[in-house]
Amino acid sequence: MYKQLTSEQRYTIFILLQNGTKKKDIAKAINVSPSTISREIKRNSGHNGHYIWETAQRNVVYRKRISIPNRISISERPVEADSRRFGDFEMDTIVGKNGHGAIVTLTERSTNMLFMRKLNKGKNVNGLIR
Repeated sequence: MYKQLTSEQRYTIFILLQNGTKKKDIAKAINVSPSTISREIKRNSGHNGHYIWETAQRNVVYRKRISIPNRISISERPVEADSRRFGDFEMDTIVGKNGHGAIVTLTERSTNMLFMRKLNKGKNVNGLIR
């Protein structure tokens, strides 16, 4: 199960980076995947490329505050959503590097038939409306 990094883990990342520790060794030290360290550093490094743990922690708090209104947890979805009735679709979007370009996918749940369409306007919802 995915868990967000704690402020203590972010501080440890910061200190170990200052000491020149390799990312894979930092991952071992705080018991997470090396890819978690890479994503954390990439997501929360400033324009100068330096990772500052206080800024990283502020970013997390900010992202939590801008959550989607009226959002329902997946654990609270209706029982029917777990079934495999014909005609039930699952929709998802795939967004390209740096947020450029997007593809919307629709999968029919009982047959796994997949429909895909490139969105010419990226994630913009107007690209879906027709």
